[in-house]
Amino acid sequence: MNILHVLSQFEVTGAEAYAVTLANLQVAGGDSVFMVSDTLTLAHQAKYICYPIGNRRLIQRYINILHLRNLIRDHKIDIVHAHSRAASWIAYFAVQGLKPSLISTIHGRQVVKKKNKFLNVYGEKIITVCDTLREHLTTQAHLPSNKIQVIENPIDFDSLPKRETQPRDHFKLTLAGRTTGPKGERTAELVTSVFRPLLREFRDLKIEITGGDPKHLPEGAWQKITEVSEELGGRLEISGFTRDLKQKLASSDVVIASGRIAMESIGIGIPTFAIGEATGHGLVTTRNWDECRASNFGDVALDTRFGKIDYDNLKFQIEKIVKQDIQLSDVDQLNKSVRARYGQTEIEKKVRSLYQRAITAKKLGKNWIPALMYHRVPSEPIDTQNRTFITRDNMKKHFEFFKSRGFTPIHFADYDKWTRGEGELPKKPIFLTFDDAYSDNYENLYPLLKEYGFKAIIYLLGDRTIKSNVWDQASGEPVCRLMDLEQIGELNRSPLIEWGSHSMTHAKLTESKLGERQFEIQASKNVLEDFLGTKILSFAYPYGSVNAALKKEVELAGYAYGIATDSGGMNIEDDRMQIFRANIFPEDGAIQLMKKTSSRYRRYYRWKRKQ
Repeated sequence: MNILHVLSQFEVTGAEAYAVTLANLQVAGGDSVFMVSDTLTLAHQAKYICYPIGNRRLIQRYINILHLRNLIRDHKIDIVHAHSRAASWIAYFAVQGLKPSLISTIHGRQVVKKKNKFLNVYGEKIITVCDTLREHLTTQAHLPSNKIQVIENPIDFDSLPKRETQPRDHFKLTLAGRTTGPKGERTAELVTSVFRPLLREFRDLKIEITGGDPKHLPEGAWQKITEVSEELGGRLEISGFTRDLKQKLASSDVVIASGRIAMESIGIGIPTFAIGEATGHGLVTTRNWDECRASNFGDVALDTRFGKIDYDNLKFQIEKIVKQDIQLSDVDQLNKSVRARYGQTEIEKKVRSLYQRAITAKKLGKNWIPALMYHRVPSEPIDTQNRTFITRDNMKKHFEFFKSRGFTPIHFADYDKWTRGEGELPKKPIFLTFDDAYSDNYENLYPLLKEYGFKAIIYLLGDRTIKSNVWDQASGEPVCRLMDLEQIGELNRSPLIEWGSHSMTHAKLTESKLGERQFEIQASKNVLEDFLGTKILSFAYPYGSVNAALKKEVELAGYAYGIATDSGGMNIEDDRMQIFRANIFPEDGAIQLMKKTSSRYRRYYRWKRKQ
């Protein structure tokens, strides 16, 4: 894959560390990787091109766009990955009319503008580095939630030094991070409100401010810091940017940081205070781990960009550590947690998967692949309140409609291969799905599939002791047999049939407990794959009932697609874990099929439901 990373920055930032870590992994994996930025400081394996992306003059922006377009063409770029709003803005216009897809990683709060609803410059997919940032983008910056995925900072834990344990004659506190903007203001506040009284109280305390160039400190901040340093005999040191930041962390007794630096500090095993430009969590512990992680360790909050911090409490906490009045018993557990969460190899895999989805989304464009939801296919009408059936004769009429309109039924496996560049999709693909695997699917549907050469996806229960529709008989529905083992075995030998999971027992998962949900989702996949000898790609939510937590559990279980009923995006790549299906009823004929296979119907349905 040919990959282009675009940054706009004037000093080393977390965005650069994020991009460089990914780029190095991508180069090691055989990709051809280019990086364009105003500056690039960290060691990298990519081909670096220095260009003033951060220059916001209109004429320079226009020149930047032309420059990127030429680079994209000359090097046959497949994916453009932007790492700031300025970079996204340039990249968005640079890729217009060209093949590459654009994705953006957003590292901090964005300017809130209602026009974001109408002009999303971040591309086909958006990465955020923490949960709170995702919430900010959807609720405050008006960006589409179905395009946003949280993929946290990738950390190379193998490159981290070991914590220094040799005794020394002083206690060292390190404040690490960049010095531009709000973080520079925060540094000045810490120095005057916390560091000055601590240095006066503890004569063996030394504090170092490192990671950012002091000349980038806001006006007045540098003067405050130098005054304190001179007053306290140099025990407050401002070392600025260093390539040896990780070693400085390892030689510290306590670190104050945010973002990826806080993660690296915890990964080394140093007690760490999460203090960022947005908020402060104090000492990171197993009790506040989730809230620290959600805010990117203090860098993102919903209510303000530069929040107030209780400096008196922060000073009190540091005092207790210096005096060794508290037991830091959870340092090792935090070390394990951060390494499990932010390992670079797994995160790079997630980013690569998102690249492929972004490429697919651009290839798919506004084309909508309709998905229809069927259930029973009886020979005669059924007396049922649910009306989830279509007779064999009407099914044949549906197949005639698909044939006359040029639709070609496909499997999710066909679509999945296409997303990986293997083969082509037919001109007008369609998904024909059948829930519950009723025996009449074998008796009446299967002969029609063979007659027309059509493909179908059938959703099975994992619990093979369930022989009929026991889940809805209590509401007065007639008993309908499910396929037996012999019938399933015959269909399993046919290339026309793809199987999916419909849970173990047809439970309403949004009303189930966590352990029960996980069993219904994961066990059904394991049982069906073992029983059928094939990979189960998709999961159909029983009753069409789905929420964000359930989608996450289905994805974590290893399914590639989550199949809903009457909710979801305009197309598959909007949200693979909530794919819209139009429900089919007994009376549906050509007019209803024309409507339900039309993208106009889908747009109307979204508007009607305010999805």
